[in-house]
Order: sequence, then structure tokens, then C-alpha cells
Amino acid sequence: MNEKGWPVVAPFRYVTDENVNVTKDEIAGDYKYIAFQQAINADITKSTHIKLTEDGAITGDVSGTWEFKEESNLTLSINGETFNGIVMKQWDPVSQSETVTFTALANNGLSVWGSRYEMTQYTDSEITEMIAEKLEIGDPPSQVMEDLHLPTKGEQDTIITWKSSNTNVLSHDGKINRPAYKKKPVSVELTATIEKGSASTTKQFNITIIPETFKGLAAHYSFEGNLHDRTNRLDAGTVTGGDRINNTGGNITFVDGKIGNAAKFDGKSGIKLPNGIIDSNTYTVSIWLKPVAYSAHTTSFFGAASPEQWISLLPGGTAAHEQTMLWSGSKEWYEGLTEQLIPLDEWSHIAFTVTKGNLNLFINGEHIMSLTNFPHIFTTTDAVFALGINYWDLPYEGLMDEVLIYNNKALSAEDIEHYYRTQQLPINTTELEEKIKEAKDLLDGERYTETSLKKLTTTIEQAEASLTEMKSEAQLTQMLSLLQSAIDGLKVRNDQSTDDYITISSKDQLFMDENGNYIVHQEGKSYLFKAGVFDKGDIDKKIAITYDSITVFLPVENVMNEKGSLFTFGDVSKAIQLKNKRVISDLVDFTLEEDGTAIELKGPIEISFSIEREKVKNWESVRGIYIDENGEQMEVIIPKSYDEKNGIVTILVNHLSIYGILELTEEQHPSMDHDESATSSNDKTETKESSSTENRLPDTATNQFSWLFAGALLLFSGFLLITVKQIRKDKF
Repeated sequence: MNEKGWPVVAPFRYVTDENVNVTKDEIAGDYKYIAFQQAINADITKSTHIKLTEDGAITGDVSGTWEFKEESNLTLSINGETFNGIVMKQWDPVSQSETVTFTALANNGLSVWGSRYEMTQYTDSEITEMIAEKLEIGDPPSQVMEDLHLPTKGEQDTIITWKSSNTNVLSHDGKINRPAYKKKPVSVELTATIEKGSASTTKQFNITIIPETFKGLAAHYSFEGNLHDRTNRLDAGTVTGGDRINNTGGNITFVDGKIGNAAKFDGKSGIKLPNGIIDSNTYTVSIWLKPVAYSAHTTSFFGAASPEQWISLLPGGTAAHEQTMLWSGSKEWYEGLTEQLIPLDEWSHIAFTVTKGNLNLFINGEHIMSLTNFPHIFTTTDAVFALGINYWDLPYEGLMDEVLIYNNKALSAEDIEHYYRTQQLPINTTELEEKIKEAKDLLDGERYTETSLKKLTTTIEQAEASLTEMKSEAQLTQMLSLLQSAIDGLKVRNDQSTDDYITISSKDQLFMDENGNYIVHQEGKSYLFKAGVFDKGDIDKKIAITYDSITVFLPVENVMNEKGSLFTFGDVSKAIQLKNKRVISDLVDFTLEEDGTAIELKGPIEISFSIEREKVKNWESVRGIYIDENGEQMEVIIPKSYDEKNGIVTILVNHLSIYGILELTEEQHPSMDHDESATSSNDKTETKESSSTENRLPDTATNQFSWLFAGALLLFSGFLLITVKQIRKDKF
């Protein structure tokens, strides 16, 4: 018992002699020290080092004072907290010797232990090496999604400093800036320097910063006769039974629900959802419930990073709290109480949002409560999720409908109230928000021309304004298209040099083939030819430039400009790709510019596409295709040549745009032999006509040429008529 009459637990099992008191002189010395916390888990609390000095001070890993009283009573003041305890002599089973120990208890119920030991005298260098060996920064430290907690002080009065090899993603004090969604993880070397006196030791940690994950509606289970995710992002749920989440069997049926059909839970089954739906500390869960029975701890929505770290939405609460609640088990229990119980045999809408520890819970569109310090559960990308079932308790019995799960997004109170009232989902602007962020990142620096940046800035402002006024999916699609168009329309200044394109500033960077033409030996998406690289003697030569499966043979005279020339293999939007699914090569938007302005070609350009031979059924039907900026097929081009063995098709073009290779169908393919199709001229082309037939491609000259020909024919006819009349008049 301590002097306040409270029992305290001794550090070791055996007291050497209960009748022998410890003197004050025996107390001063070095101690292994343990401070217990309130958390109830399997984590082992490791000891640290403190020193009780003869003058009553406590130094080392904690600081404070100590006071010895009569009958072995000891009072410790540590970090502003007072601990009352006793000091005694016990048998230390590790050192196999008698030692002085203490145990003490604070008013808040927390305990501290100490066990005296004879500290080996180490040099400062040895101490820093030992601290470095034990130093850890998390489990596992290799993949990081959150800020790191980096210690700055170590045992034995050591000082720890940190240095990151890439402060763009990881600061020296452990703050992270994750790469954007769909970007690659970034590896960082984090170096800890442990110092004591003049001695120091370093330790390296290899860290991988994980990119941001999906933001928005991650899953939508509507139970329209199946367990499919309506967003088409995730796999369907699977039925689980036998009262537990990992068991097989079970039976889920479908009946009339709140909206369309609902899932019927029989109290013996549940639905296991795909792992990793939520992997952030910001999320929303929305669910319609119609329970037919209550049971303590029964879950409707369950998510767990592990069996010791989870959240559970309880329609009927617990044995201690018979109310609808959000419950969490982690290092500490967390109870999100609503002070109300949703009724049986009636539909109720429940939603909760978590935003970095701030919890809000809604019932039937009404904001019920707000709480703070909600635990961060989903710290990995493979957390387990389930409906109506967990690891321990009776499964849910009743109906469930329209389960909505948002990752990295907390819906507003207005969104939730509107959904409850109308059952209409909020328009998901996540993709537009990400696109705005991407566009803003492009505004930094001086890479692009002022005109194209101004257009992008204006479009960004329009997109941001539309976020609060978005009323339809069509409006969202239109704004995404406008913003993407502005991004695609950025023009690179010719005086800029970045890793995104290859700068040609001297002929020394080029090879020359047996025909005297140049070859760029580097491969990239863009090539910047500086002014003055070529001279008049190069006008009749060509430059071969390659990107991926495409090679362009560019006449040198096209890049001999005062401000230099930028040739680009441009990306094509997904919308245009989907519109032209029959194309069997890469679709590329070819551009040639001088200071952001398109250069008019001074002669035809030869483009060779490598295609997969297996995709071609009839090589005589292979054609080049010219596509405009709207994705419309404007012209079908007869190849200059094709190489069946190597899968190479070469076309000639007189202007730059989007080009690719396709194979005509039997209906579209005109009767011609191999020699006609494999021509070395681009004079033979097939041009698109207006047609109501969706897949029909033209086999005449271009529309412009047709109109010009018709006009010339009319002029010639008029001239001929006038001449004939004049001859007749002269005769008579």
C-alpha cells in the first residue's frame, strides 16, 4: 500500500526480505523506468533510462523530483504529475541479483515502475551507436501514407536530428506531401543523426511515400438483384455466413426496398465487401436500414484494419448503451452515441462522416452529433469491410439498401440532407477537382507561352466557379472537356528546356545514315530544334525522330526557323480514343510549332507506324486515318507502303493533326489489288462524306477538293458557252 492507502504492484515477483527497509542513500542511482498508459492492447511497453540523483532530482528520459519518506514511502513528481508509491528490495531474475525497485500510482490511475541497475560506463560514441541500432520510426516504416513522428531526443541524453533526401514529398521533420492520385510512389532516404557530446552516428531509413488514393464515391451497393458495385470500380460483394465474417455459406435475398430492391439479411449471414474501400482519415458512409430485431453489438457496417482496430455502425447499440451508435475499437474504445434508437420495421437513413478525427453522425437527414478525436483506423490500403457481420457478434437481421461509401471525401450536412429528402446522389465533382489541381500545377514556372497560360487560367476560374453550381452530369462532362482542352492547348515556349523533351542544339547530337539523312538517337515525346542547327546544305535532307512505336521522317526545311521549332508526339484524349475504337495503332496528335504557333509544312511528312501483326486480317485493307480535334474521321489515306513481316505501315501527310492506322471492313474496302494500295504517293486518298451510316468511310477525294473541282468545271463550262456563242455570232 502507498501512503494514501492504495495498493501498488511490484515490478518483480519476489521481495528479498520484507522486514528490511531501504535507506535514502540506497535509492540514488540509475534505473530502468516504465510509465504505463491507459491503452489496453498487446503492445509491450519498453523501459527507458532515468537517474535519481542524491539531491532529489530526476534526470534522463523524464525529468522531475523525488522525495523519500518514512516506512519506505516514495513520492515522485514527473512532468507535472505526482506519483505516490513505495521503494523496496527485490530479486531481479535477469541480473540474478538483489536490487532496489519502486512502484508508484498517480491520482489518474497510471503507474510507474523503476528497477535500479549498475549502468555500464560507455563512451559517447558507443552510446550513439547503441541508440542508432534501436531507433525505429514505425511499423512498417517502408510505405508511408501519413506524417511520421520523428523523435528528437533519445536515451542517455542523446539528440536526434533528421534529414530527408527529397523535401518535396517528405520534410526533415516528418511531414509528408503525397504524390497525386495515379502517380508513382516516391522513394526517399531519411537519415537520422544521433549525437552525444562530440560523437555522432547516422542511420538510414528507406521510405516510400504512397500516392494519394481515389477520392470520391468509392463504392455504391444498390442491391438490384445482385451485389454489384454500381460505380464499376470494385468487385461485387460476396455472401458470408456461419455468424462470422470469414466463414462461408450464408444466404442473402432481394426484396422491395427503399429504392428499387434491397438486400434481406436473415440474422445468420452477411456480405463481405472488397478490401481497401477506405484508406484515409476522411470518409463518408451512407446507408438505409430497416431492422426487424435488435441484438447487442450487431453491426450494419463494419470496417477493420485488424481485429484490434475497427469501426462498427450498431443499429441497436451495445448492452450498456441501447441506442444507435458508431463504435470503434483501437488503442482506446470510442463510443459515438446518438441518444436515440432507430425504429424496427421502418426505413431509417444513417450517415456518418469522419474528417481527420472529427466525427459527425446523421439520422434521417438530421445532424445528430459532432465529436472529436475519433481514431484513425484505415492506415493501410487493405482494410476489411463487411455489411451486417463482423468477427464476433450476431449478424444483422432486416433490410439494407443503397450503401454509399466515399473515400477521401466527407459529404456536407447539406449534401446528406438533400440525399435523404430526394434520394438523389450528389453530383460527384471529384474528377473535376483533381483536374483543376492538375491544371493549377501547370501554371507554375515559365515553360508555356503567355497566351496559352492565360486561356488555361480563365478556364480554371470557370471550373472552380462551377463546383458550387453543378446541377447535372452533362454540365460536369462539359466542364471536364473544356478544362482538358485548355490543358492540351498549352504551348511550350521555345526558349525553355526541360526533361519533358529533347533539345537539339547541335548536329553533334545527330547520327547520319547512308543516304545523308539525320537520325535523332534519343527517344522522346517532344523534340526542340534550336535555331541555327541546320544550314542551307541541309534543306533537302530529312530527320528521323522516334517515339515508342512511331517514326516520323521530317524534312529539315520544316525546322529551319528563326525561333526554333518544336515537334511533338501529342497525347489523344480518352474520348477521342473511344470514338475511334477500330484504330489498330497508337493514335497520336502530331504538332510542329514555332514559339507556340503552328508551322505550315513545306512538303509532305512520312510517318511509319508499328502495329501488332495479329490485329490485321487483310493487309490490303490497311489504311491511314486523319482525325480532327473533335475525334471525327476526316480522311482515309492509302499507305505509301506496308511491311507485313515487321508490321510497319507508312503514310504520307501534307498537314499535321491526329493520325493512326485502321483496317477497312469488307463493306468499306474498294476493289483494288496490292499494287494500287501500296503506292509511294499520297495523291490517292479516300475522303469522308456525309452519311447516315455510322461506320461508312468514303472512297472519293476530300470535300474541299470536290467543291473546288465542281467550281472549276462550272467556270470552264461558262467560258466554253460564251466562246461558242461568239463564234456563231461572227459567222452570221
